[in-house]
Amino acid sequence: MENKELKEMYEAIIKSNVLYSKTLVTVGDSITYGEDMDEEGFTEDRTRMSYGWQIANRNNMKFYNLGKSGSTMADVEGKNGFSKENGRYTQMPDQIDYLTIFFGWNDAAYGKLGTIDDTTNETYYGGFNVVLPYLIKKYPDTKICLIVPFGASAGHRQAVREVADKWGVACFDMHKSGTPFHFTKEADVNVDKEIAEFRRAQYQAIGAHPNYKGHCLIGRMLEHFLRGI
Repeated sequence: MENKELKEMYEAIIKSNVLYSKTLVTVGDSITYGEDMDEEGFTEDRTRMSYGWQIANRNNMKFYNLGKSGSTMADVEGKNGFSKENGRYTQMPDQIDYLTIFFGWNDAAYGKLGTIDDTTNETYYGGFNVVLPYLIKKYPDTKICLIVPFGASAGHRQAVREVADKWGVACFDMHKSGTPFHFTKEADVNVDKEIAEFRRAQYQAIGAHPNYKGHCLIGRMLEHFLRGI
């Protein structure tokens, strides 16, 4: 095959990749950040190969990891809430093509769930109801994707689904998509205990944190989803 044909084939592949050379921003807590990543999950310059980094790396994307360990969606004291007034959601890059938002574990542990009608950032529901209209208007062409956590609580998982419907944004449901991240922590999840422990050994680092293999799994599934929105 001649160089011209190879070049044309390469260009065709690039054109068919909707993610190629776009800008990806991942927002969330320690899971998004890549806390407790095992040694396999670091580049030579000690960059954490989080699920977002992996998606960006495969698709030549400009990438911003805005995950903050211990943070929440709601404005919880001492937790660097994403929806805090004049907070992190107002300080993101000017150009974003794909934005994922992934909170839940810390909100379930330290904050209030609230209801779909909440209009302040004092609850989990309310935080989304403050942040999402702002982001939709500021970034009208951005593909915004909320991520339903694989843990937290049934109420927090349902909240993400409901606010995604309310504001008309994409919703990647990790709880129902087959991601084997139950870790036997949720009482309302009827995963066989033996299998849960087996998967725990494969994909868990410490607590709710995925190891590198876990981030690989999340990254592959989320990347496939992002291509379709």
